[in-house]
Amino acid sequence: MKRKVFIGLVFVAMLALVCASAALAQTTDEPAAHVGFFDWGVLATYAGATAATIAVTQVFKGVGFIDRIPTRLFAYIVALIILIAATAFTDGITPESAALCIVNALMVSLASNGAYDAVITKNN
Repeated sequence: MKRKVFIGLVFVAMLALVCASAALAQTTDEPAAHVGFFDWGVLATYAGATAATIAVTQVFKGVGFIDRIPTRLFAYIVALIILIAATAFTDGITPESAALCIVNALMVSLASNGAYDAVITKNN
């Protein structure tokens, strides 16, 4: 059962990354220097941040003190950290972009929680 959930989440994350990479490739004229599975440009997109939030939340969900934090709150914190870091490494962080990261982290964490709930509901 848990294996099906994990495979479903990996599939959702992969699909989100493919969409983010395709969107990022269409917005630039120069070829992207791909340095790995994730790069800061992909993590700055909605799909990339959502996929990374799903992955990090699922990996750390049962770890020590993190297990005592409500999962939705932990997902928001993860999304916020990812978006602030991606913004800092791509466009540079400003007070305006930091404020937008706070709002965007809400959307990313809700999407990652929704993707997880959809996979769980389908498998139950």
